[in-house]
Amino acid sequence: MKATAVTGTVVDADGKAIADAYVVCANDPEMKATTNADGRFTMPAGAADCSATASHPDHGTTSASRVERASWVLAALLVAAL
Repeated sequence: MKATAVTGTVVDADGKAIADAYVVCANDPEMKATTNADGRFTMPAGAADCSATASHPDHGTTSASRVERASWVLAALLVAAL
C-alpha cells in the first residue's frame, strides 16, 4: 500500500482557520508545512505518527500532538490566543 500525504487544518479556539501557521514534526524538523488561507496544510507521508506543533506569531504555539492519520484535522491542536 502506498503511503499518502498527511493533510490537516490549524484552527483557533473558536474554530476559525489560521492562515500562515507553521506546522512541524518535533522529531523530524524537515517535516514541516505552512497553512494556506483556509488553515490547511499538507506534509509528506513520513509525517504520519510524528509529534507535531503549530505556531503563529499572533496565536502562540500549540502543545505537541501525535499525527495518527493521513487526514488530520487539528481539533486537538488548537492554537491558543495570546
